[in-house]
This record gives sequence, structure tokens and C-alpha cells, in this order.
Amino acid sequence: MLAVVVGFSAISVNVLLHMRKAAWELARQSSENLASTLDADIRRNIDVYDISLRAVVTNIMIPEIGELSPAIRHLILFDQAATAKHFGPLKVFNAAGHLMIDSSALEPAPDRAVNREYFQVHRTDENGGLFVSHPAADAKGEMAVYLSRRISGTDGAFGGVVVGSIRLSYFHDLFRRVKLGPEDSLTLIHRDGFVVMRSPFDIAMVGRDLRGVVGVERIRSEQTGWLEAPGAVDGVPRQFVWRDGGGPLVTLLGKSLASIYDPWQSDAAWILSAMAVLAIVAAGASILLAREMRKRSADEHRFALLSITDGLTGLANRRQFDDILQSEWLRNQRNKTSLALLLIDVDYFKIFNDTYGHQGGDRALKQIATTIRHEVQRAADCAARYGGEEFAVILPEATIESAQMVAERIRSAVQAISLDGAHITVSIGIAAVVPASNWQPAELIAATDAALYNAKDAGRNQCRSARPLTPAPGQGSAGLSARSAGDRITAAAG
Repeated sequence: MLAVVVGFSAISVNVLLHMRKAAWELARQSSENLASTLDADIRRNIDVYDISLRAVVTNIMIPEIGELSPAIRHLILFDQAATAKHFGPLKVFNAAGHLMIDSSALEPAPDRAVNREYFQVHRTDENGGLFVSHPAADAKGEMAVYLSRRISGTDGAFGGVVVGSIRLSYFHDLFRRVKLGPEDSLTLIHRDGFVVMRSPFDIAMVGRDLRGVVGVERIRSEQTGWLEAPGAVDGVPRQFVWRDGGGPLVTLLGKSLASIYDPWQSDAAWILSAMAVLAIVAAGASILLAREMRKRSADEHRFALLSITDGLTGLANRRQFDDILQSEWLRNQRNKTSLALLLIDVDYFKIFNDTYGHQGGDRALKQIATTIRHEVQRAADCAARYGGEEFAVILPEATIESAQMVAERIRSAVQAISLDGAHITVSIGIAAVVPASNWQPAELIAATDAALYNAKDAGRNQCRSARPLTPAPGQGSAGLSARSAGDRITAAAG
């Protein structure tokens, strides 16, 4: 479940990052399209106005133009002049900077442009083409940008300037039609870095020099591009996209990063919340599952112990005894080491049981089992309840001598037990053998059982050992002992 949660979390994070990138890219494309539309509108109006300027420059070079009456001259010079609400009048200044012709009046008022920016530019630059000035106030005090062209004589000498203007109200109205976010901005920048117009409108920004501001040099040098930077006015982080058609003015659209990422952040919060709930549910389910698995494992372990443990004494039961004996028989056979077996029988247990009742008999069997477990000290040894009042002890890698020592300790310890003033004793049969390939564990059991009957026949409360078991061709001597023991049991039963 942890792997599943981590996997889904990784997928969710990857999806969220792609969504964030997609939101940024969508905003960039939208801004670029809008900037392109605005630039096209501005460029179209400048081109229309420039056609009027070109017509005046061309017609004023006609030699006879000066001999015509003011009315005819106006008709010829300004016949193709563009007229619009935001366009100012066209004016012609001579080489000395004096106003000679004004499209708005047949008799122009005195005016001189020798100190003005556009006049100085054209006087020094023979091939300047169309010049767009910084924002400046016109004769009526309205802010405008001036568009001008040089008048050159037939010899290339400076002959004056034709100039017109586009009021900033045009750009203000154009930008006002664009719906912006609360922290978005729209700026028209002159190619040399001066602000022409800004939305939201701020008169203090008009004509402001942005050279040196982060990213402005890229805007001045690249026709199209985008960048992330804080706003020059308010420091709000924005995605800036600019577009220009190669003219002197650049349209710059700034979209705040907050407005770009707000929808994404809402989706991200929802997805992360869902993943957190999933993680909590998965963690809870994992804890419950782990607890149930531990409980089940403990139950299985307990049931496994019950299946191999005698319920009364806590020793191994007959099934476990048979399995361990078979396993140790094979292991000692491979290692060619001696395997010893003790069979322990409680003396006169039926009489004890009749005297003290079954509960007294059970207490006696439990006490004997505890004593045997205490005296069988090695981890590899196995003490088992063989059946009824009979016990068995498997002693791997034990000789007959070491087995006799264990048996004697058990016998003595049991003899010392006192149950409500009653004493009990046990008889123990002992046998040991190095397992041969043609022998079986049953032969060791039979030999040990025969030794146990010898102990009982000799008067009980004693240990007796089977005679040494050695292999014989085709049959081990243990097999002979087993048959002798079997005959003896049969005779006794008869």
C-alpha cells in the first residue's frame, strides 16, 4: 500500500507539474496573440499616417508648388492626408526650422521647430526615414508622439521636415478596450526604452526611461519574446510577452503569475487533498491489515504449537516425537553419530490415579513433565509425552553413557517429588545406536521399550539400558531386540 501511495503521489506530482507548465504556456500564447493584435492596429495607423507624410514630401518637391495659391497648394499637398480623431495636423518646416505650411490653416501661426527632437534628428541623418518621437505636449497641451520625415533637395541637402502627430488618447482608448486582470499590465514602449503608454494608466509613467530595468534590453533587441520579471512600477512578478512588427514601438503585455497559477493552484490543492486523504486511508488500512496479519500469524503459530504439543503437560506430543525422531535419525545417520532414546514410565500410576483421582493424576503428570524438561538441558534434546503415563526423551549425538546420566538425574528428581505427601517413582529404559542405512527408528524404540520392561521386572524405580546395538547382515541386532520385546509383551498380555 505504501508503494501504491508513493506511486500515485509521484504520478500526481508529475501531472501537476505538467498542468503548471501548460497554464504558463497557455497564458503566453494568449498574451502573444493579444500583443500581436494590438501591434497590428498600432502599426496600421502609423503606416496610414506615414503615407500622408510621404505624399507631402513628394509633392513639396514639385518646383511649381510654391507659385500656387495657398488653397490649391493645400489641396495638392494634403489631398491624401489621413484624418482621424486622434491624428494631429501635418506641418512643414523649412531648413531654418520655421513653419511654412499647416494642414489645419491656410495662414499658419508662427512656429519654430529648430530645437525639437525630430527636427534635430532629420537635420543630421540623411537616411533616417520615418522618425517617431518620445511623448511630448502639442500646441494645445495634449500629449502626443510625433511622426516626421526629412525633406531633401535634389542635391541631398537638408530642406526641412514634414511632421504630424498621433495623440496619446488613441493608445489610451486602444488599451482601455483590453480587459486585464487586477495585477496585469499593458505597456507601449519606444524602441529606445521610453514608455509611451501604460494600462492601468499612470501619467507619471508616460515618457519614463526604462533602460537598465531587468529584461528591457531584450525587449529592445528582440522583436518577439517572453520573460518572467518583477514589474518596474509595482514589483509584481509577471510573465511579460512582447510583439512588434519592426517599427519603433513595442507592445508589452504583462500577466501576473498569480492570475496564471491561481486556477492551477486550486486544482493542485484539490488533488493534493485527495492524495492526503488517500494516504491517510491507506495508512489506516495498512495498520489494520498489519494488525490482523500479526494476529493471524500469532494464531497460526499458536495452533501450530497446539498441533505438536501435549495439552496437559506442555511437552511435545506423539506426532512431534515421531517427526523429530525421524529427522534426528537421518541427521545422525549422515554424521555417523550416536542417537540415544529414553522411555520413562510412571510406576503404579493406575493405583495412584485410583487413590488421588484423575485430577491428582493430572497434577502428577504435569509435575513429572516439568521435572523432565528441567533435567533435559540441551536445546537439541526433545522431551515428549509418549502416551498415557509414559514419556520419552530423544538425545541426539548422545552415547549410552551420557544417556544413562540424564536418565538417572530424571529418576532421582522425580523420586524427590512430593504431592500432598505422596511420592511417585519412574522406571526408565535407555538405548543408543549409530543409525545404519538398513535400520529404522522403530528398532531403536523397540530396544528402548525392552530395556524399560527390564527395569520394571527388576522392581521399578530404576534405569536399565539395552545391550549394545550393532548391525548384522540384512538385519540389525535392534531388530532382534524388537522381536524379543514384542514376544515378551505378547506373553504378558496373554
